[in-house]
Amino acid sequence: MGRGRAKAKQAPPVQVPDLRGLTVAEAEAVAAGAGLVVVGPDGRATGLLRGLVAGQRPEPGPAPAPFREVVVWTSGPGGEAGVREPVVPPPLRRGGAAPASSEPGQCR
Repeated sequence: MGRGRAKAKQAPPVQVPDLRGLTVAEAEAVAAGAGLVVVGPDGRATGLLRGLVAGQRPEPGPAPAPFREVVVWTSGPGGEAGVREPVVPPPLRRGGAAPASSEPGQCR
């Protein structure tokens, strides 16, 4: 038989579901069904995250068995994604006059 050493039991890998495109609440429910917990980018609970899941770590697929958390980024407030484009046309100045600029959409 063996030399008295017990074989370490290795648990099968955990299947990480694809959470992208789901709301945070939906992602939490799907992850819970797989025995996983969803956390925000800062490693904390997702209470402040809004919008849809735009990314996750680890990616969908098998992950090591002791793995229990899925980090998600969202497309709404609290996430790292979002619209950060300049406002065109620029907002009006006090008194209703548009700012002077050489090109449309350029603010001084």
